[in-house]
Amino acid sequence: ARTAGREEEARARLAAAEECVRGLLAARAGRPRAEPQSSAADSEAAFTLGFAHGRAGVIHFLHAYHRFTGDPAAGAAARQDLAELISHTPRLLALAARPQAHRR
Repeated sequence: ARTAGREEEARARLAAAEECVRGLLAARAGRPRAEPQSSAADSEAAFTLGFAHGRAGVIHFLHAYHRFTGDPAAGAAARQDLAELISHTPRLLALAARPQAHRR
């Protein structure tokens, strides 16, 4: 919106993103938050840790917000969560190699 010259819309979107970041950071600090519902596939890689509904997407969002705003707390959270997500990679790759990992 900002690059298109729609400043009011850009401010509204940034405010919404900031509200999301504050909620994510509060959840990391141990404050309660709503738990996501499980997907039908119940795949840890696709849901819990995945991009669309899981940790990888949250990490991407926090990092993008940090890059745009310079918010140090969002950047630190993204780096810390990425390091933790990386620890799951070998197990996720092994799970992905199994025949039942195919979703079709």
